[in-house]
Amino acid sequence: MKIISTLFLACLIFAILGCGNQSSSPVVSEKSEPIATEMPGDVSRILDSYDFNNSDSKRGLAFPLPFEVIDGSLDGEWDAYAVTFLWGQFFGIPTNVAIETDWTGDLSVNGVADIKVIHQIDFEADQDYLVEDDNPALAGWVSKTNGDFDGLCFIVLIKREVEYFAPLYLTFNTEPFDLQLSIDQLRLFRGFYIADNFNAVAVFAHKIWQNHCASGIMEGKWIKEDNTGLKGRIEGLWFNNENIEPTGIFVGQFWTDENGDRLLEGSVSGYITDQVIAYLKGRWFYDDFRMCPSADCGTGHGKFYGRFEFADREGWGYFRGEFGWPVDAAGLTLPLKGVWKQNCPTISNTDTGN
Repeated sequence: MKIISTLFLACLIFAILGCGNQSSSPVVSEKSEPIATEMPGDVSRILDSYDFNNSDSKRGLAFPLPFEVIDGSLDGEWDAYAVTFLWGQFFGIPTNVAIETDWTGDLSVNGVADIKVIHQIDFEADQDYLVEDDNPALAGWVSKTNGDFDGLCFIVLIKREVEYFAPLYLTFNTEPFDLQLSIDQLRLFRGFYIADNFNAVAVFAHKIWQNHCASGIMEGKWIKEDNTGLKGRIEGLWFNNENIEPTGIFVGQFWTDENGDRLLEGSVSGYITDQVIAYLKGRWFYDDFRMCPSADCGTGHGKFYGRFEFADREGWGYFRGEFGWPVDAAGLTLPLKGVWKQNCPTISNTDTGN
């Protein structure tokens, strides 16, 4: 009897000690291993519709363009990749049950890099948002799905001519799912992964090749019709980088439509003749809120971007710029400066993989 009591007491003490140790141990949840499977056609089409593509003449206004990528100013210093991720519940996953999943996470590179978010896909207000971080090689977000999907489009810039002592990877990190891709894979990659019985992750990546076509600058005026700054006109000179004298004159209008979208259209004519050389189409926005909440709130400075198409031949390109400076914030006529870059129909990059 004494032996049984002693054993019982020892077991009780061991159990108490064991419980104390267990209560201080962290709870670890295992993430899903990436299991590649065939991508459903609907998901592939969604990826294609949101992909950044600087060689498609029918696109370019879906989101603000990372102009330093397409105008060649990063050529020789950075490699650029377009990467799109989708996560959540898609057609083709064998379940009709909607379940809430927290996809809060980040995208990072273990090297000298700059990750730019250029488009949010189906992010819901007050639920899904980007997380600011001082590290340019990391982009974070908060995202929850419930029978639907979210996503982000990125431009990933990788610094060239840096001596790395370990392979470079792009890492997609979320609570339910991780995926690591080598930088070489980003040249052209398409993948679809089942994360669990309800969710999947889709990714499409490709390299953005620099172009070396003609480029130049724009100098002129942004003329507001009144202090609201909702509409007005633009005018100025169009320069080619190879010429000191202007090669054209640009004119146009900017306005705000009933949906709040801020649009602009115009044309470029010859400097000597009035023959139209190209047509401009783009978007604009104000980013100066020093005078709020006055009538001319935020209208002292802004930016514009868009595409141009040649009127007399095949070809097109991009333009972007800014208007207004602090000393001119209260005026109706603001100085305008911009740059333009023609898109190349052929590639002349020295990269052997191009």
